[in-house]
Amino acid sequence: APPAVGRWAGLDPAGVVRELRADVVRQRAGAAPEFAVSVDVADLAVRPVGRMQPRSLAWLEAAFRQGTASDGVLSYHGPVRKFPFRAGEGEFKARASVRDVTLLFLDGFAPLKGATGTVEFHNASIAAAVTAGEIGGLRLRRVSFALDDYKAATLDIYGEGSGDVASALRVLQASPLGPQIGAQFMQLTGRGPADFSLRLKLPTQNLQARDYLVRTRLRSVTVGWPVLRVPATGVTG
Repeated sequence: APPAVGRWAGLDPAGVVRELRADVVRQRAGAAPEFAVSVDVADLAVRPVGRMQPRSLAWLEAAFRQGTASDGVLSYHGPVRKFPFRAGEGEFKARASVRDVTLLFLDGFAPLKGATGTVEFHNASIAAAVTAGEIGGLRLRRVSFALDDYKAATLDIYGEGSGDVASALRVLQASPLGPQIGAQFMQLTGRGPADFSLRLKLPTQNLQARDYLVRTRLRSVTVGWPVLRVPATGVTG
């Protein structure tokens, strides 16, 4: 007998879905159906909840506090039971533009606010690229996030920005990274312009295993430290 096929193509009267094309094929009786779906939407909210570990899902639910997604595109091709296609059995993609996003990476870290950029789901992974936003008064030029796999999720964060040293010190000293950097760092004070970059690897199921690298380029700033008799001025480098 020929395979059973269903097909839909059309628009959502509410205007949320701009275009929808879908094919559903069941090759034989009792077999899992295969989907081929393409959706173009004005507003998008996609999370593969059924395939995420409870801790990863809890982190995702707590992390995204507000924001809107638009201009979404979703495509899915492959057998339903093989999702999220870790062995290449099919492909799932969802991409959208986001704006005015508030993201809380982890308790104790200052949240990312007013973020604008794009987010993409691809099979078992999530990636985002932020082109503007701020954390604790620091202006961000570039931020990228990657969640490599829902099953054993490790969040890889890279960010670049600029602002006052005093704001940067407040952000880091108030975060879980401050005490790890050391007691002497926790006593630093400063003011003046600087550029910053941060790379943070954060296993969402084992937060104590996080790894980080912080780089700072100072531009004629003033730095205070208890071991110094007077603040150091004009510090560059």
